Formats: sequence, structure tokens, C-alpha cells
Amino acid sequence: MKKLNDLVTWKIGDYALQLSVVILGVLITFGGGNMLNKRAKAKEITNAMELIKIELETNRKSIQEIGKTLAIEQKASRYVLRFENNLSKASNDSLEIYLSYPFLINNFRAKTDALEMFKMSSLAPQVHDKKLILQIIKTYNEIIIVEDIVKWYYDLKTQYMNDMKTERDFLYKEDKLLREGIKKNIQQIWQFRLTSFPVHNVLTFISGARDFKKGFPEVETLLNETIQMIEERQGPRGN
Repeated sequence: MKKLNDLVTWKIGDYALQLSVVILGVLITFGGGNMLNKRAKAKEITNAMELIKIELETNRKSIQEIGKTLAIEQKASRYVLRFENNLSKASNDSLEIYLSYPFLINNFRAKTDALEMFKMSSLAPQVHDKKLILQIIKTYNEIIIVEDIVKWYYDLKTQYMNDMKTERDFLYKEDKLLREGIKKNIQQIWQFRLTSFPVHNVLTFISGARDFKKGFPEVETLLNETIQMIEERQGPRGN
């Protein structure tokens, strides 16, 4: 009878021990899996933020480049108009340097792929630093505004330049002067150009557009701040 009691007691104790081990194993597995999942998500967020940072850096470089282009187009147009009534007082070197700038067509396309991927993922709600998210969204909005401004500028400029194409006689004579020698004919070339109403319209439009002398400094400053915030706050501890 004692042996039977010992056997029953052993079986119950053994069962309880095994059950405890199983429960503990489940808890460890669940806890460990949860920890691994958190780490994986944190890594995904870090990688996503890195892609956004790279994309913002690319946009910053493009904005700086288009800003410089717009600035020199405007500088060239204003310079020519300043001396339109007395080109002999203008610098021939400057007139030559500015020969083509007012008539260039460029563009700027904002890059937003990294942001769109981040928005479509389930990561955004898991970023605890909402200030960083708002800063990123604000920055991209400003980048889009720059794109809209540049598009507006070049669309209107293209319309004015299209009027130049209808003046075939003007284009023929201008081409003849250019082929005869830019350096020796530079004042004649600009003097002739200024007799064209469409050319004058192009120069006037560029000169009177918003001041591009410094490009887009406010947007560049915002980009710098956002990139720095990402660098400082990305990663597991920043989320």
C-alpha cells in the first residue's frame, strides 16, 4: 500500500513538474519571440529611416542644383535688361556668359519613394517619436512645393519661348549672327534679341519671378534639421 501511495505521489509530482516545465517553456518561447519581434521591427524602422534620410539628402542636392540654375538664369536676365538701352556699357564677357542661360529649360522632380514605402508599411504607427514623423512629413510637403514652383516657372517660361519659335525671320537672322562669331558679335546679338517682343517677354518674366538669388534656403534648412533628427533618433532607442 505504501508503494502504491509512493507511486501515485511520484506520478502526480512528476506530472506537476513536467507541466511546470512545459508552461515555463511556453512562457520563455513567447517572451523570447516577442523580444525578437520587437528587435526585428526596430531594425525595420531603422532601415526605413535610413532610406528616408538618403532620399532627403538626394532631394537636398537636387534642390541646391536647381536653385543655382534658377539664380543664374535670373541674374543673366536682369543683367541684360539693366543695360538694354546702352549695351556698350555692359561687359562683353558677361553678355557672352549669359548668352544661353535665360533660354534654358530645366526641371526638378521630388523623390518620395522611401516615404511612400514607409507610409504603406505597418511601421509608421510603431514609431514612438511622433515629432520626428511630423517633421519628415512637413519636409516632404515643402519639397513638393519646390517641385510645384519650379514646374510653374518653367511651364510659363516655355509658353513665352514658344512665341519666339513663330518668328522665323528673327531666328534666321539670330542664327546668322551666332555663326559669324559670338565673341565679336556679342553686343549685336543681344541688341538684335532685344528687338524681339517674345525675347523681351522671356527676360522680363524671369526677372520679375520670385527672387531665386539664394535658391530655396528655408527648405534647405528644414532638410538639414530633419536629416539631423533622423541621425540622432533612429534605431531601437529612438523609436
